[in-house]
Amino acid sequence: MEKYKLYNNSLICVLSRNDVQRKYILPLVEITSEDLAILRMTVKMGFVFKKEQKLYFADISELPKYVHITFDFGEISHHCITCKFHSALPDELGGCAKCRNRCKELEKFPWILLGYETWGTSGDVMMILYCLKYEWIKVSNKPKKEITTKERVILASYIWPWVTNAADLNKALFQS
Repeated sequence: MEKYKLYNNSLICVLSRNDVQRKYILPLVEITSEDLAILRMTVKMGFVFKKEQKLYFADISELPKYVHITFDFGEISHHCITCKFHSALPDELGGCAKCRNRCKELEKFPWILLGYETWGTSGDVMMILYCLKYEWIKVSNKPKKEITTKERVILASYIWPWVTNAADLNKALFQS
């Protein structure tokens, strides 16, 4: 069993395996987004916590690689799947840049004011706790609206810049 909490600018982890408990206290250091970009390339396993526009980092390399870090923040957390903008579509079609970026690099999104991210673990995670763009929608089991040809052309143009109409899209999809 794993338990994590943030306390006094530290990430506190208690790992329990086979009735043996091990406690890790990893200091959170305030860093810039430029520092974080370097750390992402040089640190094997990392944890970043974002509060407003400040970033805090902890090197979690001493934790076992199979650790999946999650926190329980109670009612303040939300699931992006219930957000109106939970889509990799372009913003003008109702999408979100975070989704297009495969839920990585928390620091790139100024509208996310509270959240955390891990990398290098077996279950990397990005959890958004407070987002200025979040709009709740009821998730239903009904099939989603069929995407229009115009929307298909716009999406395809991100992959094939020369696609500007339906004929170009068909060529791109069915060329041998």
